[in-house]
Amino acid sequence: DGTKAFLEEIKGRVVALHVEQRIPFAKANNMAAHFAKGNYLLLLNNDTIAHPGWLTEMLKIAQGQERVGIVGSRLIYPSGRVQHAGITFRQKWPTHIYCQEPDPKAPYLCVNREMQAVTGACMLIPRRLFEQLGGFDGAFKNGYEDVDLCLRVREAGYRVFYCGKSALTHYEGRTPGRHDFDAQNHALFMGRWAHRIQDDYEKVLAEDGFAPGRASWSERQMLLTPAPPPLLEARCT
Repeated sequence: DGTKAFLEEIKGRVVALHVEQRIPFAKANNMAAHFAKGNYLLLLNNDTIAHPGWLTEMLKIAQGQERVGIVGSRLIYPSGRVQHAGITFRQKWPTHIYCQEPDPKAPYLCVNREMQAVTGACMLIPRRLFEQLGGFDGAFKNGYEDVDLCLRVREAGYRVFYCGKSALTHYEGRTPGRHDFDAQNHALFMGRWAHRIQDDYEKVLAEDGFAPGRASWSERQMLLTPAPPPLLEARCT
């Protein structure tokens, strides 16, 4: 698609690693991290468009708070709806809270807050911590490896933050085969973490002034959408 040629044009400004075979997200990021020399790793999906000031705001948290292990960003679909405002747990399921909400600039979305997990689509982590934990677990294939890393970071005594003041547009999940291993990944994740996960979906809603049990935007839409009329059985007379 022209990516390789473009990277050749800016050789010297970046180090580009060309992988000829297709490898999963976890292994690809671990390989790239091995060549990094900076104090921080910024893991960023290729289907994103950064908004002004995004990285500066992430670094403010990473460098201004104690024992910060990971910082994630507010991600917005091209439609303008919210894609990611932090990951909560709801009946042990990782849930992107406020996903598909229509106003990505609502005050409760633009705050910085500590959370259990954030998405790996845009994730800042100290390089030494990433190396200390062995990076992403390669047993996951294009799913759950980011949430698993966040929980391991917290288990090691570090904090995970959602940075609402950092925003990017995220197209999400456009790579063919992205969800081929979802069931396998979920089983691995639940087997490892189900007994240690703390459900916090309702807690975050309460912090933002919403009543317990508030349905997500997609759930509210389902409730508002009228059911289709029943099918009438045709009978011969």
